[in-house]
Amino acid sequence: MDSTDANRDAVVLMETDQARMRAWAEKNADKIASFWAEDGCHFSPNMPALNGRAAVLAAFKEFFADPTFTVDAKATAVEVSTAADLAYLKGIYTARYTDPSTKKLVLEKGKYLTVYKKQRDGAWRIVINSDSSDAPPEIVFGSI
Repeated sequence: MDSTDANRDAVVLMETDQARMRAWAEKNADKIASFWAEDGCHFSPNMPALNGRAAVLAAFKEFFADPTFTVDAKATAVEVSTAADLAYLKGIYTARYTDPSTKKLVLEKGKYLTVYKKQRDGAWRIVINSDSSDAPPEIVFGSI
């Protein structure tokens, strides 16, 4: 792969990740899940691994049942493998949601790492997405 192809893939991946983040802003669980490979997985703090696109979709629909739930995220770096079949993006996020145990609105800041794999059709799909908070979520308001 030459540098032109690598640069083109990097641009496509950044655009893909931006589209995924727009789907988060729209709270569109179906669209978000469409970025995952069928066998892709997602890891978040304090919850079991989500294995497969169907599990990702179900969990994200549950997240959006919380009317206070929002995510703002941005990729900060992308790297494409020499073989142009795998790539990763690093980024940062801020999430707001109602803590299910305390019923208080919390703010969580953290980072994420997303591994994409190029599919047979040429599309890039997520095979692993992992996010981790920088610190425990902070309460931003009283009881909801």
